Amino acid sequence: MKKLIGNTICLLGGAWLLGAGVATAAPQDEQIVANVPFDFVVGSTPMPAGKYVVKTESENPEVVLVESTDGRHAAFALTTPISNRPVDQSALTFEKRDHQYVLSRLTTEDGEGRELAAAHPRNANEVALTPMIP
Repeated sequence: MKKLIGNTICLLGGAWLLGAGVATAAPQDEQIVANVPFDFVVGSTPMPAGKYVVKTESENPEVVLVESTDGRHAAFALTTPISNRPVDQSALTFEKRDHQYVLSRLTTEDGEGRELAAAHPRNANEVALTPMIP
């Protein structure tokens, strides 16, 4: 009987730990899929127009990966959190700097905003892009 109770406690504890691990991993799995109709820059990496997936790096949520869906173009970028506010859907924000669009911010549906570290001087011109619904 003692062995049965001990096994049950271990099983429940393992299930609880497994559930806690899944709960912490879920926000990191969120991604934004967008069709960007113009060439743009991520940090200092030029990216051609096309369909892209933007997601956080699993080991460091301050790092995002911007990758074309065909896998031919990719760039990592450092981000900092910005104020959260509810939004209808995820969005990417681009700024026009020196005659090119630069990815400057991303916002997920849960309102979490992240600003990308600027590799170019800032300008007042911004373009918001709402991603495709997968």
